[in-house]
Amino acid sequence: MSANINITDGKESVMVVGESAWHRMGVRLDSPATAEEAIKLGGLDYEVEKRQLTAEGVDKPLRDMATVRQDTNAVLGIVGPRYTIIQNRDAFGFFDEVLDRSEAVYHSAGVLGDGERVWVQAKMPDHIKVGKDDLTEMYVTLTNSHDGWGALKAYLTPIRVVCENTLRASLGHCQNKVSIRHTANAEQRLKEAHKIMGLSNLYAKEMQDAFNYMSKKKMSKQGVDDFLAWAFPSDAITPEEVHTRTKNNRLELLEVMENGVGQKEAKKGTAWWAYNGYTRFLENKGIANTHWEVEALLDGTIHNNRQKAFELLLK
Repeated sequence: MSANINITDGKESVMVVGESAWHRMGVRLDSPATAEEAIKLGGLDYEVEKRQLTAEGVDKPLRDMATVRQDTNAVLGIVGPRYTIIQNRDAFGFFDEVLDRSEAVYHSAGVLGDGERVWVQAKMPDHIKVGKDDLTEMYVTLTNSHDGWGALKAYLTPIRVVCENTLRASLGHCQNKVSIRHTANAEQRLKEAHKIMGLSNLYAKEMQDAFNYMSKKKMSKQGVDDFLAWAFPSDAITPEEVHTRTKNNRLELLEVMENGVGQKEAKKGTAWWAYNGYTRFLENKGIANTHWEVEALLDGTIHNNRQKAFELLLK
């Protein structure tokens, strides 16, 4: 399964609007989907149940239970008796609490592994404006798990319109993420979570201020060189001793920063220009190499590196 995308009955469980970021897999739509379409086309229209575990030679059932996907009988995880399953359709209900149910706003949805993790993404009404016409749209991304290892998470994701690269970043005083544990009261907390997501307006304002500050912050040639060295560090004492692979990586990153998609709209030599180039570089690498799993784009390696670059360039 390339990118860890689930395949059930020969079909890839992913739907996306526009060009597919998930290794060109699944169903591609030209316009945003409704919640019902996203559930069905993304392959999330299955139920999960808990089944009692037994051990050979032991009459008494074990305390732990298995989470099982009903349509395929795939075991998704081992959980305790108090673990509460949040069905995929209930997770979508969270979006319906946040968004106008009559609007077709869902942009991607998919299933990972055997079905132990799913994600959905929908467009929010808020947007971020950098300068005169460099727009970044706001999305809310939700991941749900059925393996007992992760909470249901929802977080705000800014995506730059001109090149569609993800700019998700966190400010210490600005909350942009909600986590809901799979406990007995999880469903009630799910109903209330949309209130927390009302912070999207505050988050958009905070990030707009940060991005506009970065767009006015000029970098010297030495500053650009220092950023390239930060992205691909070396223990070499002199530039001549830097490993060829490291040099090539730095040159490749610089090429994206100077000539990558959407870089004309970001004023050259600014922190905003460098940040956009770096995030585009990371996502190009992630999409081009099939050994990078989708999690790296959603909430993994790419996000961690992107956050570090954001904090460095914002200083």
